[in-house]
Amino acid sequence: GICPYSRANSLLGESGDATDGSGLLPLAKWLARQRGVDFRKRQRQGHTALHKAAWGGHIALIRYLRDKHGLLDDSQDFAGNYAADLADMANTERHAETATFLRQHCSAARAKSCATLGIPVDASASDIRKAYLRKAKEYHPDRYNVEKNASEKEFDKCREAYQHLTLENGAGSQCNPAHSLNLMLELSGAAQDSSSIEKRGKQFIDDKNCFKARLIAVLLEYGDKGLDLSNLKKKWKQVWPDNPFPREEELCVDKGEGRKRRMALSDFVQKAAGDVVILRTDEESKSIRIIPK
Repeated sequence: GICPYSRANSLLGESGDATDGSGLLPLAKWLARQRGVDFRKRQRQGHTALHKAAWGGHIALIRYLRDKHGLLDDSQDFAGNYAADLADMANTERHAETATFLRQHCSAARAKSCATLGIPVDASASDIRKAYLRKAKEYHPDRYNVEKNASEKEFDKCREAYQHLTLENGAGSQCNPAHSLNLMLELSGAAQDSSSIEKRGKQFIDDKNCFKARLIAVLLEYGDKGLDLSNLKKKWKQVWPDNPFPREEELCVDKGEGRKRRMALSDFVQKAAGDVVILRTDEESKSIRIIPK
């Protein structure tokens, strides 16, 4: 995730793509041979190697971690993010492709469907069809008499797995629930009932309650340590790319007679969300950290 872009993309991938992170594979393979290296281990924010590869948009590395080390996008970091969520946050075309790849080819749902048909998670479309036909023939109810009910259940499981892999591309549902506005409103106590958003319409999206709910989602992964206030807007843009941070004019105080004074960011946050967050000054660095209550 922190490798320089030029170095990570210094080699052509199998498809001839020089931006898929193939340049990282020699290093990953070397690390895999070292004693004590475990790509499944989490770092302080709960990220695995798969999370880091997703943040970098490195599909080649993601494919390597899946095929050689069995990593799937089935674990969330301490903020509830799957690897696909981190790719979404980067908000580029390359990262959008990475998120799609993770959901379609690295999901626990795909692995389960493949296991049902007895094939590896990276099986081709041809292998998927062959496996289904073999299983369908094996479990078809017409071949059984005494155990017909059991065979029907197995047959249905195989059919559902096949349909999931072919019609839905094996897609999983990796998505951080904290990025659901409705859920965050409930967690922050901003909404009294689940229908309040629909009742008040689009205007509700711009009010203070939504700001507090989204703010909590931004801060979740930092826990008690909090986030440096100077990084708040940058992190907000990653989590809520379609919902910009309040505009400059919204951070101003009307002093009358057409005069306005720009409010400090800390004052704005305290005024808008002081009931759900704490602003704490670090004694050593003198920086302000924002912490969810």
